Amino acid sequence: MQKSHVPVTLIGFGDKLFIQYGTASLALLHSCGRASEFFGGFPPDSRSSAWSPFARAGPPHGSADGRREIFRREALETLRRNEAAVRLTKRASVGEVGQLRIGFTGSAVAAFLPGLVHEYHRRFPDVELTLLELTNPQQLEAFDQGLLDIGFSRPLPAERSKEFHEELVYTDYLRLALPSGHPLTQNLADDGTVSIKRLSAERFVLLARQAAPELYDEKLAFCRRAGNFSPQVVNEPDRTSTVLLLVESGIGVSIVAGCVRHLVRAGGPVVFYPFQPASAPVELRLTWRRGMPSSPTVEAFRELVQSRLEAIRTLMEARRLERRQRKGRRL
Repeated sequence: MQKSHVPVTLIGFGDKLFIQYGTASLALLHSCGRASEFFGGFPPDSRSSAWSPFARAGPPHGSADGRREIFRREALETLRRNEAAVRLTKRASVGEVGQLRIGFTGSAVAAFLPGLVHEYHRRFPDVELTLLELTNPQQLEAFDQGLLDIGFSRPLPAERSKEFHEELVYTDYLRLALPSGHPLTQNLADDGTVSIKRLSAERFVLLARQAAPELYDEKLAFCRRAGNFSPQVVNEPDRTSTVLLLVESGIGVSIVAGCVRHLVRAGGPVVFYPFQPASAPVELRLTWRRGMPSSPTVEAFRELVQSRLEAIRTLMEARRLERRQRKGRRL
């Protein structure tokens, strides 16, 4: 690759000396009693091979050649620093450096977030990446405090949604979580679903409302709307992992988002079944603030998520596809 040479101009203004290269802005190089006195005359600039004295008042003590060498070194160092600053600014403008703080709910992203993070770090190794496991209310609080740049969250409350951009990542549905061997696992419909009406006499373990208010309310509304009963809730842990532990222990059954199945191994002590009729959609969205200059690191991460959406939706909505395939085989 052939190197290009940028023309360099040295300019004196009173007691200050500047360097200008190409069409870039002037950079202060040195300040002394009188700039020209520093070396007894200016070295040739890019426009002339002659010396350019500027208000010469006679050379100070010391060798003029030595002072010119000092000047030359300072000029080169200034040029190097300016070029480094330009490169850093360009990298920051496209999201290659800086910081990115991502909020997430573990159960909703466990199946695909590690792959996204690995790829983002491979593309942008100099971005400081921080991952924060936060509930929806906690994400809103972090946004308000300026501690979060972007988040994976359930749909925001209506009174806050105007403050944010929201992009759909995938659509989920509620599932029944049972301990393996539960009587309900022996009497499934042909398509592998469970009627919500069969749960009216069951005891329930539900994720606490403060962890996901809108999701909790939908679970109760779904029981009333489709099953014509109000669930008997005996325990409300604040973590999904504890919900699964209590289900496995036989404390009760649970209604969870379908994404929770990715937290346990297939054929394990807790099993998951879709409902008949299906619940209302449960969406996961990518969320970031409106009304602020768009961060290059946020834009770069959004573009990565967009490039992976088809694969994410195929993975997270796989059970819906399996159900359709089973119906097709019966027909």
